[in-house]
Amino acid sequence: STENVELKWGDKLISLKPSGEIQITNSSANITLNPDGTIKANGATITTDGNVITANGTNLDDFYADYLAHTHKQTGHESGQETDPPT
Repeated sequence: STENVELKWGDKLISLKPSGEIQITNSSANITLNPDGTIKANGATITTDGNVITANGTNLDDFYADYLAHTHKQTGHESGQETDPPT
């Protein structure tokens, strides 16, 4: 059969689709397990290697790498002067 298998109870739904996609929803959340191994949850995507792409498109692996590489110069700091702005 090419139809979805669905379990419904009130506003809750679990749907198994012939494509291999599994969707779980309720009134406040939506999760889709895709056949390619990615997961969509409330607009964010979890990639097959565990990275998260937020609903607004921020790649958290890239964000964390930028965070680790972020530095501030400390020249003059000992004398109470302001440090340079972020680089």
